[in-house]
Formats: sequence, structure tokens, C-alpha cells
Amino acid sequence: MPAFATFAKWFDIYAATVDPAEKVSLESEGIELAWKQREALVEMIRTDPKQAVELAAPERVRRGLPTSIQDLLEERVSGRGSLAVLAALAEPGKESQVTPVFRTATVAGRTYDAFV
Repeated sequence: MPAFATFAKWFDIYAATVDPAEKVSLESEGIELAWKQREALVEMIRTDPKQAVELAAPERVRRGLPTSIQDLLEERVSGRGSLAVLAALAEPGKESQVTPVFRTATVAGRTYDAFV
């Protein structure tokens, strides 16, 4: 979780900065840290989805960021949809090539991989 802590520290500095020129200079670092956080989040969604949701950037943080960084944060999805649970059996000897159970969620016409 170092990526989340590092991004949070950077955000505190960014939010406390009042000089527009300093904010611009901090933006490139924020982009780099947001990418690292995004990579960590992708893995965490697969291994610990509950914690991934808990570590998602709060709306107050998102609103305080430039668009270039907002676009790198997780996408919020809310609505009713469907959840499909699919299972597959691999041919003998190919078990490592097949995910035995996987889920997809469809919300507002978009389909996502779902991890529960």
C-alpha cells in the first residue's frame, strides 16, 4: 500500500500549495504517483476488492485535482445491472491456462470484470 500512502502525502502537499506555479510543477509528480497507485489498485481489485474500494480516492480529493490526474484515478460506477458468474473446465494439463470461475457485471450497457 505504499503507492496509496505516497499519493495521499503528495495530495496533502498539493492541496496546501497556493502558488499556481508551484501547483503546476507538482502536477507531473502527481501524474507519476497516480499511475503507480492505479497499478497497485488493479492488482488489489483482484486480490482484495473490499480494501480496494476502501482505498479509492474520496470525492473531495478528486475535486481538488487537475483533470490530468483525475483521469488516472479509479472510475466510479453506480447503478443497477446484472452479474454473470461463469465457470470453465480446462482440458487435462491446461488447468493453469483457464480461470475456473470468473464474473462480469453489466451496468448501464458497459461490461466490467467483477471481483467479489
